[in-house]
Amino acid sequence: MKSALAQMLRVGSVMQFWLKPFFLLVSIPRPEGQGDWSRVVSNNVLMSAIIIYHNGECSKCRGALELLQERGIPHEVRWYLAEPLSRMELAVLVTKLNMKPSELVRTSEELYTDNYAGKDLSEEEWVTILAEHPILMQRPIVEVGDKAVVARPAERMFEIIPANI
Repeated sequence: MKSALAQMLRVGSVMQFWLKPFFLLVSIPRPEGQGDWSRVVSNNVLMSAIIIYHNGECSKCRGALELLQERGIPHEVRWYLAEPLSRMELAVLVTKLNMKPSELVRTSEELYTDNYAGKDLSEEEWVTILAEHPILMQRPIVEVGDKAVVARPAERMFEIIPANI
């Protein structure tokens, strides 16, 4: 069970994941009496890996969050306005979205029309702007492992959420 994102190493009673883009080592202990690592992976890693980037003022975000809750799908909520993404997190997220940073910008926001409309900015500059002004990010965004989607309509999230959850 290997992917481009993670390499799993079984070390004694612990499974370790090396997440390549983040150079992060995560260790998950095997539950007592359970020898099936796939169950540990699906119950402890995959389910907690669903992240919704949420703005409570946005009806589309609320709709997507309600859909996850109604279906009982475990997830994490990232209140990205209260806890803005770093430049590094944004760079990783746009890669998972398979988008350019400029494509993630909400051009209907007043902040955009007043300050950025018509300017010739680089993709690197857009990453900086989005980090400084997270209100400009398209929403809602749902992330699962090495993929993410702008969940409009909310059902788009099921393009990346595995059916067995």
